[in-house]
Amino acid sequence: MADKHIQGQGEAPDRLAEGTPPAPILPDNSWILQAVMEMQKSVGEMTKAISTLEGTVGDQSKTITWMSRVIFIATGILLATATIGGVVLEKIWTKLVVILAG
Repeated sequence: MADKHIQGQGEAPDRLAEGTPPAPILPDNSWILQAVMEMQKSVGEMTKAISTLEGTVGDQSKTITWMSRVIFIATGILLATATIGGVVLEKIWTKLVVILAG
């Protein structure tokens, strides 16, 4: 056993390697592409959702504007009716007082 020769201890190899060495195995990066594609899909869905919300908000804005105008007009009609009713009641009350007192 002592006479076995271990190659690589200061001696040249018997023969050299032939051909080109194999290419290094690179890690598979397809998950990055898949992640980017999924993010692109999500961004597209969010863009669509935002567009839908903008349309909905625009419709609600028109509805709220219409409702505020209706409330404003109804308030004006109520105040005018209350004023006219007050004047009419005041006239009736004064005539009632004159009739009952007289």
